[in-house]
Amino acid sequence: MKKSWIIRKDEKAVSPVIATILMVAITVVLAAVLYVMVTGLIGGGGTQPPTVGLGPAEATQIAGEYTVDIGGVDRSVTLTSFQVVLQNTTGSPTTLFSAALADGSVGTSGGVTLLYDDLNGDGKLTGGDFFTVRGVANPNSYNIILLWKASGGRITERTVP
Repeated sequence: MKKSWIIRKDEKAVSPVIATILMVAITVVLAAVLYVMVTGLIGGGGTQPPTVGLGPAEATQIAGEYTVDIGGVDRSVTLTSFQVVLQNTTGSPTTLFSAALADGSVGTSGGVTLLYDDLNGDGKLTGGDFFTVRGVANPNSYNIILLWKASGGRITERTVP
């Protein structure tokens, strides 16, 4: 048995105008998806902690008070992404407190207070911001430890004084 195929030459699947519009639309959608992936707006973005540099502990004019400047941050990240720990390093290290990083008072324990000043008030950890430790009595020393909340990993630390 022989099959017969009838091909009609007067029918077209899609007009050239519609085909062009579809090709442009597909190209725009692919470009948008690629842009979003490259800029990190989809998944995986911000999972790595930023690099943060802390300056030296400097005594203020108030007895027992020291400041530690945020020297530099490789990218701007919200304060809620960080945890800060204050340890008494005199003798065996003892954690005085661990708290979420926030503008203002972070925590107080054993007469020692840790403050954080978000200098430009943008809610992000940026260069120029600083920590203040109050109530440091000689010969005690303390560690300010900055942790990345997502992993709990240590980003940086500074000993005061």
